Amino acid sequence: MPAERLTPISRVLDLVRQYDWSKQRRLSFEYICWAGVNDDIPHAKQLLRLIQGLPCRVNLIRFHQTADNDSNKQRSDKPTFPCQR
Repeated sequence: MPAERLTPISRVLDLVRQYDWSKQRRLSFEYICWAGVNDDIPHAKQLLRLIQGLPCRVNLIRFHQTADNDSNKQRSDKPTFPCQR
């Protein structure tokens, strides 16, 4: 992600952990899944390690190719994707 160059995910998560979420709605993370890129068990475990200890939910989003999207990434159709169980 281009923003990662400016603010590494570790710094973002440090800031999130410092914030008082007690009077807020639940913290959510959005995670786009691409076939063969980040849709397997090792990636799910990495994600869990990153957010460990945070009271949050993770919204898994299957990538949807559109006509105006020139990405060569494909939608993850794994029926066994870790969090779809």
